[in-house]
Amino acid sequence: MDFIVIRDKKLKIALQKEELAVYGLTVEGFDYSNVETKKALWQILAKAKSEVGFDAADQALYVEVYPSRRGGCEIFVTKLSDKRQSESVGMRQRVIGFRDMEALLAASEALLRAGYDASASVFHFRGRYALVLSYPSGEGRLSYADLALEFGECEPEETKAQLAAEGRLLCSERAVRLYGMLGNNSRT
Repeated sequence: MDFIVIRDKKLKIALQKEELAVYGLTVEGFDYSNVETKKALWQILAKAKSEVGFDAADQALYVEVYPSRRGGCEIFVTKLSDKRQSESVGMRQRVIGFRDMEALLAASEALLRAGYDASASVFHFRGRYALVLSYPSGEGRLSYADLALEFGECEPEETKAQLAAEGRLLCSERAVRLYGMLGNNSRT
């Protein structure tokens, strides 16, 4: 098992095929909503903390798993925010524009898997889709908004006012949950 700290908030874990078996994991069956998978990952993260100092306790995490050529895998763990810090700071909003529904669904699905649970709204606006994402103002370099920006682009600050005047509200409050579930169902 190898640990490589990519940034303060990102860790790469390389596991051999035999190490996956020790933890009862498979690449195909890696499901963070599964209790056994979650338990195994936190055991691995505890080892990472002791070996390289990467502490993911009290963090919202984004976990990506990729198979390696020799039967093992690479796991990338990204800290999205510090839950303790988020409780003590206000919320901010960012408008993220998407060229089509597919990009919006993909972003929502990624946010949902990453544990996003704050308010979000979706508008249809000038032939595109806009996601108004709320997030803690104290988040570090990588935030839920940064994750969503992998699928869309940041809209100017004045877009929020334009959405209220010209946009068509498609979903309010729980948009990430709804569109994330729709995105997941569209691929199964």
